[in-house]
Amino acid sequence: MRRVSARLIPFLGLCFFVASLDRTNISVAALTMNDALGLSAQKFGLGVGAFYVTYVLFSIPSNLVLSRLGARIWLAVLLITWGIVSAMTAAVRDGGGLIIARLALGAAEAGLFPGVIFFALRWFPSAYRARFTALFVACGVAAAAIGPLISVPLLRLENVLGLQGWQWLFVIEGLPAVLLGLSCLGFLTDNPAEASWLSPQESAWLTERIDEERRLINERKDLPARGASILWMLVLSASVEVGTSCLGYWLPTVLKSMDFTDAAVGSLASCFGLFGMVAMYLWSRRSDRRQERLWHLAIPLLMSGLGLVAAGGVLSHAALALPAMCMAVIGVTSAAPILWAMPERYLPPSNVAAGIALINSVGNIAGIVSPAAVGTMRDLTGDFHLALIASGAPMILGALCIPFMALSQSRRLVPRPR
Repeated sequence: MRRVSARLIPFLGLCFFVASLDRTNISVAALTMNDALGLSAQKFGLGVGAFYVTYVLFSIPSNLVLSRLGARIWLAVLLITWGIVSAMTAAVRDGGGLIIARLALGAAEAGLFPGVIFFALRWFPSAYRARFTALFVACGVAAAAIGPLISVPLLRLENVLGLQGWQWLFVIEGLPAVLLGLSCLGFLTDNPAEASWLSPQESAWLTERIDEERRLINERKDLPARGASILWMLVLSASVEVGTSCLGYWLPTVLKSMDFTDAAVGSLASCFGLFGMVAMYLWSRRSDRRQERLWHLAIPLLMSGLGLVAAGGVLSHAALALPAMCMAVIGVTSAAPILWAMPERYLPPSNVAAGIALINSVGNIAGIVSPAAVGTMRDLTGDFHLALIASGAPMILGALCIPFMALSQSRRLVPRPR
């Protein structure tokens, strides 16, 4: 498993880092782009949210294609496509163009996250899965942490070759995805049986262990409450996405509204992300060690929701608001990998690819609504107080749903007589 992890996690993590950077760098670009294009907070929020419309629509078809073609080919196609689309965002001239660009980016990126989660089922047994997911998601958090440090300096490239700084940001940060896409074809292996970099004994051991886990799950397909559990997971996925969207797209702007400089905004956002990465890995490792998911999801989800609500209530006092927002970042980043270590136990093996994509898609519907809602409330009220409180509330409600899911799960796991 160390060999598998060393081979797959850095490469897939780098892909997700680039995807997250290309998805969220618009939050830094907004520091100058919105004025250049004459975008209000509401129009910017609509442009950000447009990404999730096609992301939701294309997640299931993309994952079904991946399950047939294999990750090696399909991830290469996705990476090359979204890299080109991201770079071409530099050509937008108004709010309508921004919406079109974000719709195209959402369609291209739709298959990456659910595709890698499905891919991991073929490589990582249950005892290692949350840690894999944590390390994978950590690379997305790293994009939030390191991204501002990369992106903010690019804003200074004003009028270089006739382009503004925000345009160079999109061009430069879109190119790595194309290079990674070309690398996929020679680096990834679709399953352990095809891995020339494992010994025959290692391939056989890993294949047998994963097949045995699938067989045990299949034997419990007829137990009750599977459908109810999937519905609970859809609710939890939406709750996590509300916090992810709010913090991912609006954190720099919220910090800027507190009269911090661009450099300070980048440093603070990076610090929050780094704290989140450390907490996420340690929490996921604890969840794997104890093989417990529900309560390991409830605690950080509640923590993040309370952090956003508290930050909204004291936003005018930086000394109080900054710790609350840091708590929110730590909570939502720690919750995500636990959520994605759970789906296989509720999904029949034949429908795992579509099921993961469905949970991801329905959860990301919140990503359509959340950025636009935050922008609208910012325009109506003149600040982010109400927007942060409204973003934290669904996360608190999601955490409060988990005791009911735990009760359903405990009933489902009662052994049936043979």
